[in-house]
Amino acid sequence: MRRRFTDNDEFAARLHTRGDEFCLLLPGADSAATAQRAQELEGTLEGLQVPATHRHVYKGASVGHASRQRDERPGQTLGRASEAMHTRKQQRRDDR
Repeated sequence: MRRRFTDNDEFAARLHTRGDEFCLLLPGADSAATAQRAQELEGTLEGLQVPATHRHVYKGASVGHASRQRDERPGQTLGRASEAMHTRKQQRRDDR
């Protein structure tokens, strides 16, 4: 059975930056909602059943989040979310 990672009103897209980075747009979501959704998504990704042959490659996923601020361009919001994801990635490394 295929798992769903997005709700009907959400939009997922791949970012062409570095590595395998994706964004999930949550129309109308505030800061609390984006934080909650990021935590849920990271938990879902942690629960993936990864074959033993690929466990050395997949070390889990780090999810950052940002809600759009007044008068902020979408690219600025994505930039803040990307920074938050890199911060989360470092936190996960430090916890290992």
